[in-house]
Amino acid sequence: MATHLGTELNACNPYRARTKGKVEKPFQYIEEQFIKGNSFTSMDELNAKGKAFMKEWCKVMHTTTRRIPEEAFREEKECLLPLPAKRFVRVQPEPRKVSPDSLISVKGNKYSVPVAYVGKTVKCRIVYGYKLLIYDKKDHFIDYYELRRGNHEVTRNDLHYKEIQTKVPKSIPEIRRRFVTTFERGAEYLEKSASVIEQSSYHARQILKLQELYTISILNQILGYCIDHNIYTIDGIKEILKNKSLEILVESMGREVAAATTENPGLTRALSYYGGVNFECESSNG
Repeated sequence: MATHLGTELNACNPYRARTKGKVEKPFQYIEEQFIKGNSFTSMDELNAKGKAFMKEWCKVMHTTTRRIPEEAFREEKECLLPLPAKRFVRVQPEPRKVSPDSLISVKGNKYSVPVAYVGKTVKCRIVYGYKLLIYDKKDHFIDYYELRRGNHEVTRNDLHYKEIQTKVPKSIPEIRRRFVTTFERGAEYLEKSASVIEQSSYHARQILKLQELYTISILNQILGYCIDHNIYTIDGIKEILKNKSLEILVESMGREVAAATTENPGLTRALSYYGGVNFECESSNG
């Protein structure tokens, strides 16, 4: 990093307070005057407040040098080297495949990227130990996040899904009209849910939002299942989507095949039809 900045390192001798203290004292001062007694919700907030703290205190006269740090820095600034045009990069970005729900996985947690990158590979790099930077293949910056400390947590930026977001009405009459015209059993849901749950229009609006993630065909089948089993809340419907959607869709496909067979019996035959036929099989070894 010193080579990158065009500087040289001058290490202090161990246990020599005269030189070592010059390095430690500023951090002790910041800890005593700024860190202690404060709380921060994120590293970004800490950095922002820290910069404001230093800017304010650099206007106060230093008790040892008897100078105002801000004025001294303006004098020294003319003698300092300019910052390099490129950032110092120690760790190369790692590739990540963007999932169908527009997420990438980093250290056990997931973070969203714009839906335009679904199915593509992006690159990510962790800097300062807490900030996740995301780039495309050509190293164009996409977005950044503060790393989550837990596991299996999902962080989404709603702006990343703006291109596919379905505009859902807010007025109750319009919600009801949209719901009935969108879903095959929409009118039935509104009628039955009104006597079971409070504010059924709220739940209907949340169901309409699911179009951002699922097709109308799938939602129609799931909604039909939920009506038949007296499940009307959005949380209950999401639970069914999470745990039973595949089972419901497979069962629905089976019913469609059965219906088609009934209408066109010539399409399939019972195995007994082939009772008089002898089948011979040859192994791959001949």
